[in-house]
Amino acid sequence: MTDATPVTQTIEIAPEETLAGLNLLNADREDMFDDVAELLSDICGMPVSFVSFFGGDTQWFKAACGLTDPSNRVEDALCTRVLTGSDMVEIPDLCLDPRTRDLAPVTQGGARFYAGVPLRNSDGVLMGTVCVIGMEPRRLTELQRKALKTLAAQVASQIALRRAVKDAEVLRQEVDHRVKNSLQSVAAQIRLKARAHRSDDTREALKHVETRIQTVAALHEAMYRTSASNRVDMAEYARKLVQIIAAIAPKGVSLNADLPDLLLTSEQASAVAVIFNEFATNSFKHGFPDGRKGAVTMKGEMTPDASIRLTFSDDGVGFDTTQPPTGSGLGLRVIEASAAQLGGEWTPLPCDTGVAATLHIPPQA
Repeated sequence: MTDATPVTQTIEIAPEETLAGLNLLNADREDMFDDVAELLSDICGMPVSFVSFFGGDTQWFKAACGLTDPSNRVEDALCTRVLTGSDMVEIPDLCLDPRTRDLAPVTQGGARFYAGVPLRNSDGVLMGTVCVIGMEPRRLTELQRKALKTLAAQVASQIALRRAVKDAEVLRQEVDHRVKNSLQSVAAQIRLKARAHRSDDTREALKHVETRIQTVAALHEAMYRTSASNRVDMAEYARKLVQIIAAIAPKGVSLNADLPDLLLTSEQASAVAVIFNEFATNSFKHGFPDGRKGAVTMKGEMTPDASIRLTFSDDGVGFDTTQPPTGSGLGLRVIEASAAQLGGEWTPLPCDTGVAATLHIPPQA
C-alpha cells in the first residue's frame, strides 16, 4: 500500500470556488462532521482523526479529534502528498515513506501512521479528506478500513446534498428575478396605457389592475424572504401591501395593517391580499366623498383554537343599510370567492361609523 516514489509537489486541489457557499472553508464545527471524527477515533483506536476541506493554500479542519489548530498549510498536509487516486490510502510508517518523512506533521508532530480517503469533485480534483493519524506504526483491520470508507462516503453525500440545495437556491433566485421583472414590465405597460386614456373610468380600472399585479410581485418577494418552503411572513407582506394599495388612496385617507407574526401558504396569502385590496378599493370609492379624511385598517389575531381572525374596517361615511358593507358588485363577489378559497367565512359587522367585516380562517393543517 505504500508508494516509494518521491513526490516533489503537492497534488492539485480544487479551487475555492468549488466549495463556495457551502460553509465548508472555515473551522466552524458541525455536529455531523464531529460525529464522524469521534466515531473514527473510537473504531480505529487513533488519537487523531479529522474531516478537512481545502481552500486556497489552507487545509481547514471542519471536525477533528486530537488536533487544536483550526487549519494547516496545504504544503504541510499529508493528504495532498499521498492521495493521488480515488481510493483509500494507508501508510503503516510515515517515517519510511519518501513522500511524507520530511513533512512537519512527521518531523515535528510525531505522526507515524496515516490512513485517509479523498473527497473529490466531479472532475476528480481533491476537495477534502477524511483521515486518521497514529503516533505508532501499525495497520488497520478490514473492519476499520470499511468503517473509514463508509464514513467518508457519508461526508461525500453531505457535500452533494449541500451542493444540490445551493443549486436549487440559485435556480429559485433566478426564477424569482425573472418573474418579478416580468410583472414589473407588465405593470409599467399598464401604467403607460392608463396615462394615454382620456376616460377616467378606464384609467381607474387600469390602475386597479396595476395594483393587483404589484400585490402578486410583492407576494413573490415575501416568499423569497421567508425561510419556510411555500410560506409567507404575513406581517412583512402586509406592510408591503399597505405601500402598494396606499398609492391609489384618496388624499387624506391612510391605510394600516396590524397582523401578528404568522406564516401562511402562498395561496392563503394571495387570497388575503385580494380581499384587503378589494375592501380598501371599495372604501376609497364609497367611504370618503368630498375630500373626507379617514383610515382603512386590517387587523389580525390568533384565536385559542389556532384559527386566524382578520378584521377589515374603515371610518368613512358607510353604505346604505340596504347594501352589503362592501357593496353588491364585483368587489363583494371577489371577496366572497377569496374567502371560500381560504375555507373561511366572511361576516359583515354592524358599526356606528364606516363599515367593517371579519374573515375567519380555520386552523391550518
